[in-house]
Amino acid sequence: MIKELFLAACMLITLSVFSQDSLKIARIDSLVNYYNNAGFKAERDSVINTMPEVKISTRTYLTVLIHDGAIKKYESRPTITRENNGVPETATGYNIFYFEKDKLIKVEEGMNDLKQSFSIDWYFENDAAFFCKTIPEKEGALDKLQERGPLLVQMANAMLEKMAPLLRK
Repeated sequence: MIKELFLAACMLITLSVFSQDSLKIARIDSLVNYYNNAGFKAERDSVINTMPEVKISTRTYLTVLIHDGAIKKYESRPTITRENNGVPETATGYNIFYFEKDKLIKVEEGMNDLKQSFSIDWYFENDAAFFCKTIPEKEGALDKLQERGPLLVQMANAMLEKMAPLLRK
């Protein structure tokens, strides 16, 4: 009887923790959807970089959504063209950072070329990644969460710091 009660309690605790993360994820996704559809002020630019010595060229489209003097979204969409035995090969990617109250809440990353495609959604709270979802699903996502999560937070904080003077204008 005690063993059964203990197992039931463990299951309830596990479901409770999963439920709390699910609620956080739903809240973050709701904010992201709002940002993408709210019509916030968007600043756009593009960067072209060619490296003929290695037969690679890139064109990156940048978008920053700003609302009430704060960055809500930073999006980078590179297109990379590489020449392989005289045949051009193109890959496209994206890195999208979402912020709330100057804190990173979500990062969407992905890459697509002729051979493969993938996407990863990272969720953050208090400068720490707490969940990531990969498509297609990949083993080791938890390891990536622990490795890449802090790097994404560091990149986001550096972006915010670098762009802060531009927001005060």
